[in-house]
Amino acid sequence: MQRLDSVLLEEKEAFSGLEDQIERVVNKLREIAESSDDSSGRKEDADDTSSLANELTNFIDNIENHMKKFIIQVDKQHGSDRAALSGCFRNEMQTIESRLAETIHRRRRPSSSTVVKDGMEEKNSPVIKEGQASASSSSVSFESKYVNLSDDLQNCLMYCCIFPENCWIPKGKLIRLLVAEALIEEKPERVTEDIAEENIYELVSQEMLL
Repeated sequence: MQRLDSVLLEEKEAFSGLEDQIERVVNKLREIAESSDDSSGRKEDADDTSSLANELTNFIDNIENHMKKFIIQVDKQHGSDRAALSGCFRNEMQTIESRLAETIHRRRRPSSSTVVKDGMEEKNSPVIKEGQASASSSSVSFESKYVNLSDDLQNCLMYCCIFPENCWIPKGKLIRLLVAEALIEEKPERVTEDIAEENIYELVSQEMLL
């Protein structure tokens, strides 16, 4: 988490107005990290702690990537465009905060169920799991898609976030904007506009753009 603190200190101005949301995310990260120190030393706990450490590292890497991409984009925006981009970043942090809360809840549940009799635990657990699966699958699905996008596609998607929700933009105009903002990676013997169009189609096919 020192990496996140370092980015925040270096880019304090860029994250102005977003400190509260970032602080909530960091606090949940700390809560998860502290819970990993409560293991009793059993093999099961050691395995669980190792798994949690990997999950925590993935969260931090993901958050750091979001922050760095936001910094790159926000420097190019002004006024309402900058405000829209900040709103998009806040939404992304809220999604991550929800996933962190699910992780915390998941870790607390086994310890509380140990006082419940086996029969009651079997009876109640399916209902809990079904409710949680439906709530977490959508956010995790979008998040996993985003993480697996190439840098080129992530930049395109981040740029689209500066526009108001349900704002329809002609494809040709969006292509020109992406090229003008230098958000398309140039490739030998390829027309940049064609690459931009392919990126748009790819994001649409993955249901990340409508």
